[in-house]
Amino acid sequence: MHETTYFLDEENAVIRTSREVSMSEVQFYAELEETRERARDDAEKKANALVVPIVRSKKSTWYDSAYLLPALWNTTPIFDACRDSRPEHAAASPLVIERKGCGGMHYIGPQLRQAHKRVYAELLRMRRGEAINGEFEYNPYRMLEALGWGVNQRNKDKLRDCLRDMYKGGVVWWSEGGSARNPGGEFRLIALATYAGTKWKVQLTSGAIALFEMHMTYLSCANRKPLQDGLQTLIYDFWSSHPPAYEATLDELHYAAGSAYSDLAEFGRDLRAAATVVSVKCSWGMKSTRGKLQMFK
Repeated sequence: MHETTYFLDEENAVIRTSREVSMSEVQFYAELEETRERARDDAEKKANALVVPIVRSKKSTWYDSAYLLPALWNTTPIFDACRDSRPEHAAASPLVIERKGCGGMHYIGPQLRQAHKRVYAELLRMRRGEAINGEFEYNPYRMLEALGWGVNQRNKDKLRDCLRDMYKGGVVWWSEGGSARNPGGEFRLIALATYAGTKWKVQLTSGAIALFEMHMTYLSCANRKPLQDGLQTLIYDFWSSHPPAYEATLDELHYAAGSAYSDLAEFGRDLRAAATVVSVKCSWGMKSTRGKLQMFK
């Protein structure tokens, strides 16, 4: 098994290190079970206290028309930007992400992709101003409309698959000085999901937001919704989490995209094509040079 660790330095640049590890997926889940009882009380107390933030602005529509996500989710491959973003192609994959001085998290389970991120972002938007971990009911067909997906059985199945994948995945988090073997708690992105008729229910958990809540990014629903899940949404989210006119290297973006591309030249071609679409749909400027891409918001 190959484990990849991503760090954010003081300037929020992504640094990647890799090493071979021998711990199997089965061993990881065994250790996850051993820590569950010890961490449950503290994790539940923190989850119950956390509410999705409401930030008012002069434009009253901004509150209802924006996603609010941890910036780290937009700059590291928690959600893979592979070319085939259908959840049924998501293989199990371990991932370790750490922030210097802040601790980190270890995820293992079905590989999460940009389609999963779209679903999770919409669920968080629906909970704005409410406790994240409260159970709530929604209509799956209205959810498909909000996601920008066609309202049909195929996309309904896709939505269900995304929810199931996020339920299956396990996360261990730790504070500074801790590790996956000495965690501060464990959680799932989704604690509960049911799919009865037109009254689906879901219960989120707040661990991932609580871990990175000091660095959040607003993403415009109107700009993001028309973009295809994959490199287009990755580019939009990535630059939304950076200063205007940020210049990123091809290597930096390749790391953020995840494991989909082994050919860097092919990745560069697909990236420039996706950036052109984002530039047109979002009215952003774009400058592409050898080994670098710059977007002007």
